[in-house]
Amino acid sequence: MNADLQLDKFKTKKQSNDEYYNNRRLDIDFKIKNRLNAKIYYDSNRDYINAKNLCNYYLKNDKLDIFKIRHRDRYDLLFLGHT
Repeated sequence: MNADLQLDKFKTKKQSNDEYYNNRRLDIDFKIKNRLNAKIYYDSNRDYINAKNLCNYYLKNDKLDIFKIRHRDRYDLLFLGHT
């Protein structure tokens, strides 16, 4: 009986969260605010994001040592600290 109660609570909470999300994502003001926040985040972290993407490329090709030599500043940003 306790498991049924927990399952019902979970379903109710999931349904209310889904309704909230679906209503929220269609709101024009929310879309504008969300896009602005995403742009601000990207602009403030552009160097870090680009360094991470470049590092992933070198890791995928198993050439991290070349990444350390060619892009020392980006390596330092990723592995010595991100501000």
